[in-house]
Amino acid sequence: MGVNKKVVKNEENKKSKIVDSNHKSLGKHVISLTVPLTLYDATKTAERFNSMPSNRDQDMFTVKLVSEHKSKEKNYMVVRKLCIGDSIDFIDYPKE
Repeated sequence: MGVNKKVVKNEENKKSKIVDSNHKSLGKHVISLTVPLTLYDATKTAERFNSMPSNRDQDMFTVKLVSEHKSKEKNYMVVRKLCIGDSIDFIDYPKE
């Protein structure tokens, strides 16, 4: 069963290399823009992106936790919402 699902997914990807209005992740934060950062740096970066005059959607960019080490140090990443016309090759699906 798992093999069949993989084949179907690959065929779907070949059909459309860009996101359309039917894409299941449209409007979700799935595209990573930064390497892992501290929470402070990631928050400042997301705020800067969201404050750009060309950005009408104030929630376009957000901060996601991407890893937590044994030392309790956490890494975060700034991610962007998936939009119509985006290439499917850039969808990362970072951890919620």
